[in-house]
Amino acid sequence: MPSPVVLCADIGVITVLPAELNAARRTLRLECRHKDERSGTVYFQGSVRSALGGSDYQVVLACVAGSGNTGIAALTSELIRTWSPKRMLLVGIAAGMREKVKIGEVVMAERVVAYEPAALVVDEGGIREEQRRPEILTVPNTMLQDVAAYLVDEARIGTFCAEIGAAFPHAPRGQKKAWKDVAGGPVVKKDVTIASGEKLLRDPEKLREVRAQIHGKVEAGDMEAWGFAKACTQQNVPWLVIRGISDFGDDSKDDRFHDLAARAAAAVMVHFIEHGLNLEKSAEARTAATTAPSAPSPFVWGRPIDRDVDFFGREAEKGQILEAIEKGKAVQILGGALVGKSSMLRWVERHAPGDRPLVWLEPGAGLSPTTLVATLAERLGRAAMGQALRQEGATADRAAEALRTLGPFVVLMDDADKLATTGKGFEEGFFEVVRGLVQDRVVAWISASTIDLFDVFQQNGLTSRFLNSSERIWLGPLEEAAAWKLAEQAPDGLAARMIADAGYFAFGLQWLGDQLHRRSPDRVEETLDELAEVAARAFASWWALLSVEQQRALRQCASAPIPAGGLSRPLRGILNRLVGRGYLIKKDGAYHLAPGEAWARFVCDER
Repeated sequence: MPSPVVLCADIGVITVLPAELNAARRTLRLECRHKDERSGTVYFQGSVRSALGGSDYQVVLACVAGSGNTGIAALTSELIRTWSPKRMLLVGIAAGMREKVKIGEVVMAERVVAYEPAALVVDEGGIREEQRRPEILTVPNTMLQDVAAYLVDEARIGTFCAEIGAAFPHAPRGQKKAWKDVAGGPVVKKDVTIASGEKLLRDPEKLREVRAQIHGKVEAGDMEAWGFAKACTQQNVPWLVIRGISDFGDDSKDDRFHDLAARAAAAVMVHFIEHGLNLEKSAEARTAATTAPSAPSPFVWGRPIDRDVDFFGREAEKGQILEAIEKGKAVQILGGALVGKSSMLRWVERHAPGDRPLVWLEPGAGLSPTTLVATLAERLGRAAMGQALRQEGATADRAAEALRTLGPFVVLMDDADKLATTGKGFEEGFFEVVRGLVQDRVVAWISASTIDLFDVFQQNGLTSRFLNSSERIWLGPLEEAAAWKLAEQAPDGLAARMIADAGYFAFGLQWLGDQLHRRSPDRVEETLDELAEVAARAFASWWALLSVEQQRALRQCASAPIPAGGLSRPLRGILNRLVGRGYLIKKDGAYHLAPGEAWARFVCDER
């Protein structure tokens, strides 16, 4: 039996609401998913490059999926016990005080006040009264020092805030000035105290009362910061709370600013990790450093590859994409989890032909032609058009008309599955407009998804020549030469072992190489054993996308190669499709499982 996977992270990130989780996961670009078998908690893993240390910080992200200090304290404690992070961050949204903060601003809290603790006492006259006994926790000094050093560079932070911007919803009729007074661009503030209690704030006077009677620096309130800070303090892990202001805790509270505030907080969190967080080495780490390499890992694991020097192979796929764009065809990059779809999109971002602006899209729930075009307009600098489209009454035809006026651009859509599964109103007429713009080379459309969008739309009773004629590119393993070139970045003598275990699958080679680079030489066998469990999570997502017949064919090949001669036409078609996806290879007149002990072991376990 393989050894259990060693779960270890430099930074733990906790969120509360699904909108906060989505914003943090996308901004951190976390692709690897792990579910704790005991608790059922789903964790997302990856890395963030530190500009300070010139190395990668390993990050793990979780969501408590429910408000309140008790639940978040339990999840925080679980994450710390499971992953042993050096720092903990709570990231998301909070209510703010009018005239102290604006919606869209981000606060990095200096302290947390639990304002509800109280005691019932009886005075000398026998009168019972409630006495407040608030508790206060201050962010540990090591984290405060990092925040202070980070905020010193005002020019860099100002540039960063300008880049992330803020697209506020259109103000209701007659309220334009009022909205302008309460909504601001992303601004990072420190020296803020967060008041934390168990009740949802619907009365703005509560924060004013806490500020007046308990702590004079209270500017925001939530229901989780105290439980998070308390759990971190009990386990001696430095912590920080980063909150985007989404409302003022009054009767006007609604969800319209949630996504905006969550995205702003997530962006500041990642920028702080990159440019402010300085993780000093423990005594154990300093000892290990005498035997472990000090140079940054040459392997990229847990995030999309965003540099050409780190991107190996895919030469045929690159050519197909560029040729399709040149011919005026939409492109669908397809494949299961961790095959490199997001990395391929990043490559397109760097190499898309023509001097045209690029727009990244990640569809969310309820996406429609109107909201799709509105988002495109806003990100192309046409904010007024975007706001007008978002007003009630805009139709798919109106969105199509607006799309024609946006001019040349490239749209890159990650997680495009949601376009088909949650999108509304995507009828043939709208896509015909998109098809015409793509064919005329006005728009270049490249999406990444686990499913063929045309198939799903067809199942929902919709058709589109735009999607039917798209260039479908299934990502599988790397070319043999590229896989070896990637593996040969590992310490001497380990490339062959990596290929034997991970085959030509890029994610397995990247994970193995990164772990072997970080660990001491005496842990090589343990690391190789762990690959099977890590890879199985990705393989399971691939398996779920296959038909019963395809799964049966893979099981047959796991027992013995299938001779290519004398096959029925349906079986030959199934086997060839599996070759096209990289799950099988055809050589010596037979179909074989793709190389890699981890892949062979997984298919055998599914028999």
